[in-house]
Amino acid sequence: MNVILLFIVITMNHITPTQALISMRQLTKVGVPFSFSYMSLNTTKGISNGLKRVDSGLLRLGLRDDQSKLSNQLIAYTNTNETSDRFFHLPLLISFNNYQIIP
Repeated sequence: MNVILLFIVITMNHITPTQALISMRQLTKVGVPFSFSYMSLNTTKGISNGLKRVDSGLLRLGLRDDQSKLSNQLIAYTNTNETSDRFFHLPLLISFNNYQIIP
């Protein structure tokens, strides 16, 4: 079995949202759940329910461009502890596997 690993230069436990998303995709591809946290946002209602933490998640297929104007920033995931499908906004990602997200 060939496994391709991407090495990301990580300094002082910080990574960018893009680096986190790349790692999330790689872990999902091999079936390894990961943890992350983000600030919730419901753009339809204009409300937030604060910080959300997912202890065991995997990515899933997201929205197409013709389904949402926010398809490029809405990231679809499954919380494997609750078997629930949800979305988060990539710019509101706070942490990924104990790494802090920096812009």
